[in-house]
Amino acid sequence: MSRMLNQNDEAARFVQYHQDEVDGLLKASITAGRRFVQVYGTSLQIGACLKLSRYLDLANAEGFMLHLRGYASDFAGMQRKATYWNLIDAIGALCDAIGASWPYMNVDVRSARLVHAQELLDETGLLLTEC
Repeated sequence: MSRMLNQNDEAARFVQYHQDEVDGLLKASITAGRRFVQVYGTSLQIGACLKLSRYLDLANAEGFMLHLRGYASDFAGMQRKATYWNLIDAIGALCDAIGASWPYMNVDVRSARLVHAQELLDETGLLLTEC
């Protein structure tokens, strides 16, 4: 069995080493979130849009993602659903990479999660431009 790493220390070191990439992905997540709310916000109640926008105004991608997850049933239709889940999964992958929640996370897995976040954000961007 693998030795458990101190995830708070591991996350801090990883973020420090990959600061530019992490900052870029956080910014891209907020931008994609704003575009998502702009394009698909009419599917939500006004209060939900305001709450989501507040998370984005605070640059709180994780809070945005966690709140948005509660509206899965509101996003039917192939493109809408794909865009919705890509955005959630992209932010989730980023949070995995920089967070301390997973006890056996190592630098290789963190790096893979960053790459996955970038791929999903790229795909989300393409889907949102098609709207």
